[in-house]
Amino acid sequence: MPKQSCNWCFTINNPSKVKTCGEKDKFKDLTFDTDEKVIKFIMQYEEVNYYVFQRERGHNENTEHIQGFIQFKNRKRGTTLQNMFPPQFFHGEFANGTAQQASDYCKKSDTRIGEVQEWGELRVTKGGKQLTNEDILQRIKEGADDIRLLEEFPQLWNQIDRLQKVRDLYVFDKWRNVFRDVQVTYICGQSGTGKTRSVMEQYGYDKVYRITDYKHPFDSYHGQDVIVFEEFRNSLPIDNMLNYLDGYPLELPARYMNRIACFTKVYIISNWNFEEQYTAIQHKYYETWNAFVRRIDKIVTYKDGMIFEEIDLKSYKLKYNLDKDENLQP
Repeated sequence: MPKQSCNWCFTINNPSKVKTCGEKDKFKDLTFDTDEKVIKFIMQYEEVNYYVFQRERGHNENTEHIQGFIQFKNRKRGTTLQNMFPPQFFHGEFANGTAQQASDYCKKSDTRIGEVQEWGELRVTKGGKQLTNEDILQRIKEGADDIRLLEEFPQLWNQIDRLQKVRDLYVFDKWRNVFRDVQVTYICGQSGTGKTRSVMEQYGYDKVYRITDYKHPFDSYHGQDVIVFEEFRNSLPIDNMLNYLDGYPLELPARYMNRIACFTKVYIISNWNFEEQYTAIQHKYYETWNAFVRRIDKIVTYKDGMIFEEIDLKSYKLKYNLDKDENLQP
């Protein structure tokens, strides 16, 4: 049995009469006269992803047999299976069709004499080919979101990490050499004036990434175009903010795996007025503060649930006399 496959069919003839299955000690005196014994034997292997079997009796012969199908998490050679299962199980029969076809064949009703025994989540195949990361990547490139992919490939419900990893790698490759035109808006005002809601409703809740944990701000970032720095009060070092608000390709620090910056719209939301941020930096490192100011395109003030004032950077700099050195570089 030289071929490798995740999908293998098996047949046990006369299961109620078999007393010894093979010469190896671990196979001696095995019987499969009950479904529970078959299940117990199969489930001793963690490599099993899915199984289905039923007891049958053929139309022409009165011989009882068990017809089954096992799908493993990884491909296996026939020689490997010979060491895992007694010879009565496998006869070199890897599933030639799709996994779905093999599963359906083992549940046909015309020869069934017992209950269908089924466990696990079958990985769906297409035209005899296993679902690959390339299949997932192609649909991501075509614009499919996670819910659409889960609808198309139900087996991914048990492989969410796999789906997210493929998406993250695609996004990383797409943006690692791209300069982004980042538009930054600072929104201030008292609590309950609609600052956050205005952004969320403008773009849609699923399109906005809100940063509320400033210890690990980007752990859950997955390529959203809009970022909100929520309740910002000097919450991150100004050097970090200068990088985040720039458009150059940037890896965002995250546990387990860094993210690539894809966002083009940034909202810094705070109860503080803009000039209250980084006051120590303003007095001691004016050049750094001015670099931060230049990254802000617009400052919006909310009051009583409405925009009270909206001012662009040029007007703001004139208002607060920040034009000491227009040629200053960040």
